[in-house]
Amino acid sequence: MYMQVCMGYAKEKELVKDKDYKIVKSGVMPHAYVVDLIGDYATTSSPIVVEYSGTVPAKNGERAVADQATTDVFVAYYEGDIVRSNERYTGPFSANWAEGVINVNNSSVTSSSQNVLGSVSVVHIDATTGKLLKPEAYVLEKDGTPLHNVEQGTKYKTTSETFSGYKFTTMGYDSAPAEGTVKEGHQRVIYLYVPEVKQKGNVDVTYVTEDGKVLEPTKYVVKDGKVGDDYTTEKNKFDGYKFKRMGEFSADAIGKVEEGTKHVVYVYAKTGNVDVKYVDTEGNVLPGGEVTPVKTNEEVGTEYGTTQKTFDGYHFVKMDVKSAPATGVVTAKDQHVIYVYEKDSETPTPEKKKGSVDVTYVAEDGKVLEPTKYVVKDGKVGDDYTTEKNKFDGYKFKRMGEFSADAIGKVEEGTKHVVYVYAKTGNVDVKYVDTEGNVLPGGEVTPVKTNEEVGTEYGTTQKTFDGYHFVKMDVKSAPATGVVTAKDQHVIYVYEKDSETPTPEKKKGS
Repeated sequence: MYMQVCMGYAKEKELVKDKDYKIVKSGVMPHAYVVDLIGDYATTSSPIVVEYSGTVPAKNGERAVADQATTDVFVAYYEGDIVRSNERYTGPFSANWAEGVINVNNSSVTSSSQNVLGSVSVVHIDATTGKLLKPEAYVLEKDGTPLHNVEQGTKYKTTSETFSGYKFTTMGYDSAPAEGTVKEGHQRVIYLYVPEVKQKGNVDVTYVTEDGKVLEPTKYVVKDGKVGDDYTTEKNKFDGYKFKRMGEFSADAIGKVEEGTKHVVYVYAKTGNVDVKYVDTEGNVLPGGEVTPVKTNEEVGTEYGTTQKTFDGYHFVKMDVKSAPATGVVTAKDQHVIYVYEKDSETPTPEKKKGSVDVTYVAEDGKVLEPTKYVVKDGKVGDDYTTEKNKFDGYKFKRMGEFSADAIGKVEEGTKHVVYVYAKTGNVDVKYVDTEGNVLPGGEVTPVKTNEEVGTEYGTTQKTFDGYHFVKMDVKSAPATGVVTAKDQHVIYVYEKDSETPTPEKKKGS
């Protein structure tokens, strides 16, 4: 005979007859014997399994009833004929072994069939560390009874639970079903949980001019905020600038925080002023020729035009040497257009009608690319004139001036101003390198914007490379998203080689 714990599967200590146990005839059922524990085992409360392989002879003249021959704790052997359900079998009858549970200091003989028991427990585990989130416990029946050493076939049901900072992910790979029936031995239901990553988000705001100048350092409106919370940004005022629009790739000025970082971009235009006055050759303002605003706090690049006036007793002779062009564009620096008039002589001579044509090449920011020059000077009214576009490094022709005369036309009395307007240009490219500065395969320098107008917005994106992960922008990199500037810009993404045994990566956003 051997004893073993019901939950186990290996035999342990072999008990000694008459020292640890004795066999006695059952007083309850005929033809059956009972194992009585004695000595140190007489008071055990642990379940044990009894195996018996000996032979117990039947007494002379006794017949055994087959369905009484095997009890739930003991195996009895009989010789001779055995009768069961009015059918005759030839002996000897031999049952090999049976299991039984001993809850007191002797075995019980209460039925005629095996009664193998089972248990079900449930455990909740942090899958990342193996830490128990709650002590393992037996599953409870509806009435609160633990499923510990209960009959096979008993139904059970378990569910995942809620733990602060964790979320249920899956059942353990060797877990018993969440819902089922009790089976022999011990079933273990295993629920696995992972720490909840609290979603956070950022919102920053940038105030930038169309030519790429940052008017105020980028600052956070929300830092590590709760996803779903509201955020608000506002337009700011800057001397010499006025708000024009939101950036092409800007997040909404007012919205909700999302995982990662949202960039709100306000774009401003430079502004300037233009005025005009009419003076005599001594610099005195003529009556009715006082300083008059032409453009006030107007966006740089906005075209303006002025005209000669007539003043009794005076005739126009020239533009003042300090005068801005009669027709041009607003610049960041205030401009003053000055017409100069000479007093008429008392006996004027008949004047032949003449005309002039000049040409100006100017950038949208007001920079004169080539000094104004005459195409026709005091020419005959009605003669033809022609002007041409010129080429300038870092600029490209965009349009004729709003107040420009035709590029090709006829000379007229007075002066015609032909104005060619140019836009600044720049280039942007992108490349992808490792931490040593080596270009990754497929990450070669690629043009993003070529000879594009300054202020045009551009955007670049991260790429994925096998065996590498993105870590940062290079210290010399232009912004991933921005505007074309007159100076060429290079966007540089830096990647790090993956380790051979990568650690779980924490979700991040920028």
